[in-house]
Amino acid sequence: MKKELIVTAKTVEEAKEKAAAELGVAIEEIEFAVLEEGKKGFFGLGAADAKVSATYTVKGADIALEFIRKVVADMELKDLTVEMKKGNNDDTLITVDGEGAGLLIGHHGETLDSLQYLVSLVVNKEREDYLRIKLDTENYRERRKATLESLAKNIAYK
Repeated sequence: MKKELIVTAKTVEEAKEKAAAELGVAIEEIEFAVLEEGKKGFFGLGAADAKVSATYTVKGADIALEFIRKVVADMELKDLTVEMKKGNNDDTLITVDGEGAGLLIGHHGETLDSLQYLVSLVVNKEREDYLRIKLDTENYRERRKATLESLAKNIAYK
């Protein structure tokens, strides 16, 4: 998915900075095409602004992060922090932490699994290669794994 916009400013550099601010990403991540160079003019007469076309290719992980942030905001869970980290095996881990994050877990992690499935559908809708997104809150997945391993060991022992 691409975001494109045309920005005008007094100089090309100012236009690039303005585009980066509007898109909310670093200048280095944007592809620019200078449509018109700015002209200073003489005593302000004949001056023209620079015009730049900016194209940013939105990454799947960014889409996932924004989706989860929107879900959290729509649930009116205001004191939660949503962060993205690089997980194992080239997957992306999104963590949600804070007061009330347990609401996202649900019964035996069903709500968390459902949200993970939805974010995966949103991210991979128009992609050729599959991007694996993992969603976790309050380190639930690690705690659940430890509980299941302990249960398996107890059953094996019996």
